[in-house]
Amino acid sequence: MPLDEAVKTAATLTDITHYRLQPFNLSEFKFRKFESDAHRHWFCDLRNAVVSPLVFAADAEKKLTFIAIQGTLVEQLFESHKDSAEAFAQRFARAHDLPAMTPFQQSGQSPLPNILPDSGWRFLSPLGYKITVYSNKDIDIEKIAPLGEKSDGTTTTGP
Repeated sequence: MPLDEAVKTAATLTDITHYRLQPFNLSEFKFRKFESDAHRHWFCDLRNAVVSPLVFAADAEKKLTFIAIQGTLVEQLFESHKDSAEAFAQRFARAHDLPAMTPFQQSGQSPLPNILPDSGWRFLSPLGYKITVYSNKDIDIEKIAPLGEKSDGTTTTGP
């Protein structure tokens, strides 16, 4: 999806008055484990990108490569307040026809575990997407290389 289309959609979901496109700065999200190195631009609330309700990353051609839906926007879109984090991850997976999501734990990675949690559930799509539901119910969707393919487009052989 082109970034400008994503921005139009975002404007219908949340107030993007303070959002701007800026160069990719991994230090803003250094506690998230990115699979792709294609991210070149961020579109987020410049007042505090870490807790911005919606964050996009785009590649050099400004095609969407990453979406984070966070905090109250998750509650608004998915009514997540009804469920525990694990039940929400299961409901999210069922609603989007995802096979079971795999739990993960990145012990001690985040100095702010309530904002950027160390644990959650992940699904790696064979089509080239990583979907993460964190233990605080934030959601990341990242474009990655399809299974069996490296990020440079070449294929892998063998285990």
